[in-house]
Amino acid sequence: MTEIKPEFIQWCKAQYELVSENGTWAVPRSGLVFQKRDNKFVLVMKIPIPDSDKKQKWEQLQEEDYQTIKEHFEAAGIEITREDE
Repeated sequence: MTEIKPEFIQWCKAQYELVSENGTWAVPRSGLVFQKRDNKFVLVMKIPIPDSDKKQKWEQLQEEDYQTIKEHFEAAGIEITREDE
């Protein structure tokens, strides 16, 4: 488990507060799109990569980024889930 610094927790809280209910928050580096609903962020879309040669690496990056985001936001008291969970 990564050490989560207080400033990261504050950043997560600030990002969450910027988004209105049913609004979206996107992570450009990994193509993850979350929607704020029912007091949590729900992963609603993973932008695919068109180049099939890099598809596995891209999907691995998305999963790793999701887990990191989940760890940090939940340390800030914000639930992160996937739409299909």
